[in-house]
Amino acid sequence: MKIPSAFRPNKELEANIEDLISDDSIREKSLRAIINGYSYFLEGMKYNRNNTARYLLGLSIAKDIKYTSKGIGLFAEQLDKDATQSSGFYISALVNNIIKEDETITLNLNAVLSGLGAYLRKGCLEINGNFLNNTGYFMQGGCLHIYGNGLNTTGAEMKEGIIVIKGNLNNITGYMMKGGEIKVYGNVREDIGLRMSGGTIRINGGIENFSSNCNGNIYHNGRKIWPKDEIA
Repeated sequence: MKIPSAFRPNKELEANIEDLISDDSIREKSLRAIINGYSYFLEGMKYNRNNTARYLLGLSIAKDIKYTSKGIGLFAEQLDKDATQSSGFYISALVNNIIKEDETITLNLNAVLSGLGAYLRKGCLEINGNFLNNTGYFMQGGCLHIYGNGLNTTGAEMKEGIIVIKGNLNNITGYMMKGGEIKVYGNVREDIGLRMSGGTIRINGGIENFSSNCNGNIYHNGRKIWPKDEIA
């Protein structure tokens, strides 16, 4: 991860940190707190190997630090292509800990991560950049808008909310999805809706195949294609 030169020690800044009121100083303080928390997240990942454990690790750290939504944005931009893929769960925890019902947080990503939008329950998270797996994992509400292409298991186990993808997806979109809606403006490949028990997937681009082991609704270019027994 690249850390900007602005974060070299500044004794004057540290001596007066509680009195700082300028936007630049608040952003710097916020980013520094997030970076410090990230070091604990990376260490803790060695002992937390599943998605939920990594998210909860990130959330416990987020609750112990002071930061702003602008700080999250700065941190996301600083992550480079070599960043640990599961860093997306840390970003998701940071977002979920502070986002408000009517708030939109926008992230511009250079790194390609997994777990973005995991456990989102309110507000709107907007992401510019490509992404890996488990995007919108176990989502419980709110909206996730992504301008980029992704890999597998987008919307896995989501319960509520809406995911909008302005790009292409690879495999197993909506895996074990229970509710909510996924809308994809690009192409989606294989096993769409695998083990899906509820919710709706709408695809406006091309598709290769969808899973017959699906109890949700799938639309292609506005036409319902699953379940077959509901198609006139």
